[in-house]
Amino acid sequence: MEKAEKPKIILAGGGIGGLTAALSLIKRGFEVEIYEQAPILREVGAGVQISANGMLVFRELGLSARIMEEAAHPERREIRMWNTGQAWTAFDLGTVSVQTYGHPYVTMYRPDLLDILSDAVTTTAPGALRLGHRAVGFEVVGERVVLRFNDGSTAEGDGLIGADGIHSVIRAGLHGSDNAEFSGLVAWRGVIPMEVLPSRLARLVSSNWVGPGRHVVQ
Repeated sequence: MEKAEKPKIILAGGGIGGLTAALSLIKRGFEVEIYEQAPILREVGAGVQISANGMLVFRELGLSARIMEEAAHPERREIRMWNTGQAWTAFDLGTVSVQTYGHPYVTMYRPDLLDILSDAVTTTAPGALRLGHRAVGFEVVGERVVLRFNDGSTAEGDGLIGADGIHSVIRAGLHGSDNAEFSGLVAWRGVIPMEVLPSRLARLVSSNWVGPGRHVVQ
């Protein structure tokens, strides 16, 4: 009897979401191709929070040990007043998260998480990640889907996942333009090495400083 071919899933976007979805599918026996527009795989920005349900996913993917090595482990989350510093504990983390949900709550540098995911994908399925491919559209042909790129080339699969970010052409093709409007607010993000912080701020606590119409997450 001829062995049936693996279903082939193509993904537009090789960020954190796209690589996590791809690795999940690979481990389920699918053939996967990930098309990322950037010529070099890299993440920008600052921190990312991974709650217990997210860590459950990464444990199932075999990545929790490495994530725990790279991540910070907050003891709790708190709310603070912007002008007085008065604090209220929102909820405990650390061992409490493990005891309650079975998995920890961690925070980490976004590029570190992307590196862990990309290493896992390229190790598990060499050649699955294709860089320098910017998706510009797609079409369904019979029972297959064809993804089109800006250089005129195409990729074909049994299914397509759009993980191509806030300006997703896959989402727009399915649901139309969302016509996002600028709210007038800007989020500034940055990273400061722990060793240069004053002792009163160098704590393993996730703080949300709230003020009139603005807030700062630390």
